[in-house]
Order: sequence, then C-alpha cells, then structure tokens
Amino acid sequence: MKGRRWQAVKSSLMLRLSLRLALGVMIVALVVVTMVVLRIQHEMKDLMEGELERSALILIHTEADDRTLQELRKYEDEHTLGTVFSIYDNKGRLLASSSDHPLPLIGDDDTIRYRGKPWLAHVLTGHDRTIVLAMPESIQLDMAREVLKKLVMPLLIALGLLLPWTLWGVWRGLRPLSAFAREVEGRNNDDLSAFVTPVPTEAMPLQRALNRRQTEIAGRIERERRFIGDAAHELRTPLAGMLAALDLAERTPREDVRTRALGNVRRAGLNATRLVAQLLELARLDHAEHAALETVDLAVMARTLRDNWPGIEIIEQQPVAVLARASWLEQAVGNLIENARRYGGNDVVIRIELNGPTLQVIDNGPGVAPEVLPRLGERFFRPAGQKSSGSGIGLSIVRRMVELCGGSLRFVSPPGQGLTVSMTFRSATAFNADRQPS
Repeated sequence: MKGRRWQAVKSSLMLRLSLRLALGVMIVALVVVTMVVLRIQHEMKDLMEGELERSALILIHTEADDRTLQELRKYEDEHTLGTVFSIYDNKGRLLASSSDHPLPLIGDDDTIRYRGKPWLAHVLTGHDRTIVLAMPESIQLDMAREVLKKLVMPLLIALGLLLPWTLWGVWRGLRPLSAFAREVEGRNNDDLSAFVTPVPTEAMPLQRALNRRQTEIAGRIERERRFIGDAAHELRTPLAGMLAALDLAERTPREDVRTRALGNVRRAGLNATRLVAQLLELARLDHAEHAALETVDLAVMARTLRDNWPGIEIIEQQPVAVLARASWLEQAVGNLIENARRYGGNDVVIRIELNGPTLQVIDNGPGVAPEVLPRLGERFFRPAGQKSSGSGIGLSIVRRMVELCGGSLRFVSPPGQGLTVSMTFRSATAFNADRQPS
C-alpha cells in the first residue's frame, strides 16, 4: 500500500511541476545572491584602493614627527578601515610606522602577508620618502558575510511562502485537466460526441486527437451498422426466394414444378453465396488501413487479361508500371467486366484500354443516366427500375480497392455511347524517382 502511495506521489504532475518551479526559483535566487556578493567584493576592493591612495597622498606631504604621526594614527583608527602605514626614506630606512610591526618596503602595489593574513598594499614614492600602506583583505569577506546575513534570511522566508503559492498555482492550472478527465471518465460508451471541457492551450492537441478518434470510431460504428442493415436486407431476398421455392417443391405433386422449384432454390443459393462472399470481401477491405503496394506492369497485366477474359478486346497504348496490387487489379477488372455484361445486354462489346498509368474498361451498352453517375460505387446502390439481380456491391469493392492503392476511379457515360470506367494509379517510375535523394 505504501509503495503504491509513494508511486502515486512520484508520478504526480502537480508535485513535479511545483518542485521544478521552486528549484528554478532557488537557483535564480542563488545566482542573484552570488552576483550581489561578487559585486560587493568588487566595490569594496575599489573602495579600499581609493582609501589607500587618499591616505598615501596625505602622508606624502606630512612631516614625519611624533606629534603628527600620533594625530594620523588617531585619524586612521577613527575614519579608515583598519589601514596601517610605514614611511621609508630614499635609502630604505624606516622613518615612522603606525604599527609596532612595520610594513615591508615593496616596489609596487601588491597583496602581501602581514601578521599571518593577506593584506592589500599600496606604495607611493615622493621626492624624499616612500609610503607603504596596507589594509586587510578580510574586510571584503566581512562585508560579504553581512550582506549574506541580510539577504539569506528574507530569501528563505520568501521561498517558504513561495512553495505553497506555487503548489496552489499549479493545482489551479491543472484543474481544467481534472475536469477534462472527469468528462472522459463519465462518458457512456455509446456517447461518441466531441469533448467540450475547456482545457489549457498545451492540452488542446490531446483533446483534438481524442475528438478525432471519437469521430473516427463513430464513423466506423455507423458504417458497420449500415453494413449490417444493408447486408441483412440484401440476404433477405434470396433467402425468402429459397424458402418459397422449397415450400412449393414440398407441396406440389407435379414433378416438373418440383424440378423448377429446386432449380430456383439452387440459383437463389448461388446468389446468396456470391453475395456473402462479396460482403466478406467488402468488410475485409473496410478494415484495411492501407495496402501493401507492389509494382504492377500493365503490359504484363494485359497478357493476363487476355488469358482470363477471351473475347475481350484489349488495346495497349504505352502502358507503364504502376503502384497497386496485382490480385486486386485483376479482381477489379473482373468486377467491371461482369458488371458490363450484366447491365449491358447480350450483345454488349467490352474493350480494355491501357494508356500510361490508366486502365479503362469500356462497353457499348445502354450507358448510365447523368443523375445516376455520381452514385456509382456506393455500396448496395442499384438504379431504380434495374431488372438485373446484381447486389450493388461489385462497384463498391472496385472503388475501395482503388482507394487503398492510392488511385482514383472515374465513371463517364456519354449519351448513347455506353459506360467508361477509368482506374488511374501512381506511376511506379515517377514514384521511385521522387524518392531518390537529390
């Protein structure tokens, strides 16, 4: 139980964001404090150097007698930052010193060891003397410590107030996500409408993705419902015909009537079997997201069509290799030929033309009315008054196969000139050329 609670705490987005924000603020605060301390140290060094130069200018023009030196020591103790000095003549002899431990005679400004500690030294040489002054470097550190004492405590107090404020701000910022989660959880499985809970800008892509998925699922369910309804409707006719014929065969005493009835049963059964096969094929295609395409040479395809469909005229006009599936292409052409024969009459002439990446199935049948053309390829669609026993699935299978191959399907029916069905695919040569690195 404790492990799960700890895991929940570790995975809490609010806690992680709050800690990161607090850590960020602490880092910024530490950087600011460090910069302030460094700046103070720099300013203190400038101040110390200025103080040493000022004191050196005073000493260079002052008589080095006991009374004057005593006054200078008193002034240095009261008004300077612990400055000590030593005065030497031009021969390097000590003339006077503010301390019992004279400063060493050095040639230039430098940091020296004095009384076991580092001191900042300054040298000024006049016409008859050299002044050496020094000030302890610890003054910089002391000043920095005082600044830290004055800054750190308010900073700690501010951070102590900032953390709860940050937690509250993060909690308030994540409240829309909690509301969105409650909306998702509270949805009925049948409710596939879009999620409408306002969410932060950063969560909008997630909401849009979920809404797209809702729309896709709703569309798929609707298609399946329509498919099942249409399939049941289409199967009802041959099954009803079979039952009626069987009933007649059972009741009639005449052998010829019984024979005709059983023949009708057989035809209805074959139609139902064919319809079921088409329904299964369409269902399989509907659930396919994409097709594994291959290079199909339409010139080679022409030879296959001649073997499979004798009597069909095939015209080759510079066919090319296309991206498709050979089995689907053969099945689509077969469906189009069967469709032309079924609706075109006994004397219909069918020809296949191959031109570039386009394959056309052309017949000289009665054609299709202009208002019917846009609906060709809709599943279970049959023109009004159509006497043929077709199910209206064949063209929808063709359309779906062409779509999965990335091609396009077009129906043209000039008045009195039959029907032309064009399937256009992507050229394999052009596709491969586009994929070559430039």
